[in-house]
Amino acid sequence: MSETNITVTPGSGGPNIDLFTVDNGNNRQVICIGDPNTASKVAPVDATNGLKVQVSNFPAIQVTSSVTTPLVTAMTTTFRTNGLASSPHNLFTLENPVGSGRTLAVIRVTMQAEETALSTLVVSVCGGRTSGLPTGGTVLSSDKLETSGTISGIARGATASDDGAATTITATMVSRIWTQFKQRLITAAGYITNDDNFVLPQTIEMRPLILSPGQAIVVQAVNNAVTTDKYVVNCMWYEY
Repeated sequence: MSETNITVTPGSGGPNIDLFTVDNGNNRQVICIGDPNTASKVAPVDATNGLKVQVSNFPAIQVTSSVTTPLVTAMTTTFRTNGLASSPHNLFTLENPVGSGRTLAVIRVTMQAEETALSTLVVSVCGGRTSGLPTGGTVLSSDKLETSGTISGIARGATASDDGAATTITATMVSRIWTQFKQRLITAAGYITNDDNFVLPQTIEMRPLILSPGQAIVVQAVNNAVTTDKYVVNCMWYEY
């Protein structure tokens, strides 16, 4: 015979423990959840939704996000730049001016090159940080994806027009980050256009290279750059 309660006698007597008979005939102890200051002292339970919880009584939860929308998404490209016999040949720089109040997050720097004659020389193109800010060259026009906002980053190229006269960029690379070989023709017949050469690792699209105010990057052609080569550098960055 199942019992509805168990008598507890600590000494001379005491309260009962309520029991509930489950489907298999076993008894389980009954525990009431509720507010002892209310008349029923029992929290309502719904057959579908279960125990009622007043979410509004919980303390406010702060929600933060690690994703920040950039002020602008900027991009630029150089003019078609003739190679020089001198090495290194600074092709492009991007700088974050002192006092800009912004952080530049570089997400893409690529190079395309062509040869107008066969060459026995091997040319590589490098990207890296500079010591101090660049000077000289041609300040390039930059545009943005957004319809409003201003661009603080300053991009420089090594010529002011396609195949134009050289405008020398003065910049010293202090840390070479990435190096790519430029393609080289193996025959005078035909022409092949290669995919973009990443002057900085492609992973910066997911984890950008950061330029704080007063910092810059430079793209250089090194190892016997020749005058029959032509270069174009493209760059894209966020500003925060």
